[in-house]
Amino acid sequence: MITWTCIVCRMILSYCEHDGGSRRSCTQLSEHKHKLYGYITNIYKKHSGLTHRHNISQNVRNIPDNVQWNPQKSANKTVPTSRFSREIPSLQNVTEIVIIFPYRNRHTHYVRQMRNLRKHYRPGIEFTVYVIEQKEILLAFRRAWLLNIGIHIAATHSAEDDCIVTHDVDMQPNQAVDYTWCNKPTLLCAEISCFGGGIPYAAYSGGVVGATTRDWRRVNGYTNTAYGWGGEDDDLYYRFKANHLDAGTAAGLRRPSAGRGVCMCDTENDHTPREKNQTAYNQILEKLRRMQHGSDEWKKDGLNNLNYHLLGSHRDEFGSHWMAVSSEQPIHRRRLSVSI
Repeated sequence: MITWTCIVCRMILSYCEHDGGSRRSCTQLSEHKHKLYGYITNIYKKHSGLTHRHNISQNVRNIPDNVQWNPQKSANKTVPTSRFSREIPSLQNVTEIVIIFPYRNRHTHYVRQMRNLRKHYRPGIEFTVYVIEQKEILLAFRRAWLLNIGIHIAATHSAEDDCIVTHDVDMQPNQAVDYTWCNKPTLLCAEISCFGGGIPYAAYSGGVVGATTRDWRRVNGYTNTAYGWGGEDDDLYYRFKANHLDAGTAAGLRRPSAGRGVCMCDTENDHTPREKNQTAYNQILEKLRRMQHGSDEWKKDGLNNLNYHLLGSHRDEFGSHWMAVSSEQPIHRRRLSVSI
C-alpha cells in the first residue's frame, strides 16, 4: 500500500512537470511532497525494523558551525562509491542528488557552502558530494574539465534518472531551491545576487545546473578545451540546445518559478583572483560561433575524450568525496586515464 502511494504521487508530480493538471494543485503537491515522503518513510521504517546507519544528511546536521576542516584527516585513499545509505531500497520515493564542485583554493567558500547545503536535506533524499580539486597551481583553472571528471565518476555509480548538479562552490542557493527538479536540464540558480537578482543573459548556463545522468551523457558533458575563466557555460548551452534540451527559442535553459531560484554569490575576497587565458578564451569564442551555426564538434569533445590523472582521494568531515586530479602525469605515479 505504501509503495503504491509513492508511485501514484510520483506519477502525479511527473504529470505536473510536463505541464499537465491544475497549476495551483500541482504547486501545492510539489511544496508538500517532501513532508509526505518523510511521513511514509517513517511509517515504513517503523514497521520494517530498518535502522538508520549512515546518511550524509544526519552527518552534516551534527557538525558544529565552528568546525575546522582538515583535508589530511582521512585515511581513505580509494575511489569512492556514490552512496552513503540505502535504508529504504524498495520504495520509489528516494531521490539521488549528486553535487559536483570544481575546486582550487576555495576553503572558506567550501565550508560556507556545506553549511548552507544542509538546509536542503529532506527525508527520502540522498545527497552525494564530489569535490574535484585541480592540483596544478600555476596552470589556468579548468572548470569545465573538472566538472567532466565529476560527471564521469558520478555517472559510473548513478542511475540514468539520478540528478547530477554541477555547482560553483561560491554560489549558495536558498532553501527554496529544489535540487530534485532535474527531469529536464535546469538552471537552478536563476535569481542571482551578483547579477541584480537575475541572470546576465537568456542563454546563461553557469553557476548551478542540474540534469539527469542520461542527459549529461547525451550532451557529452562539458568541453575539455576551456582554460581560464569564461566561455565553457555558453558551450554547455549549445550542447543542450543541439539536443533540444533547452527551454525553446532564445529562452535559454529551463528556470524555476519566481522565488525558487534565489542564490547568493559569495564574496570575491576569499579566493585567488580569476585569471583569464586570453588565447584559450579567443579559441572558445571561435568555437561558440561555429556552434551557433550548427557545428557538431561537441560530439568529440567532452566525456568521450576525457583524460586525467587521479593523485588521491579522501572523505572529509562533511562526508564529501575529494578527488585530487592533474592533467599531467606525476613523476613516479601510475598513469590513470579515463576514456568513455
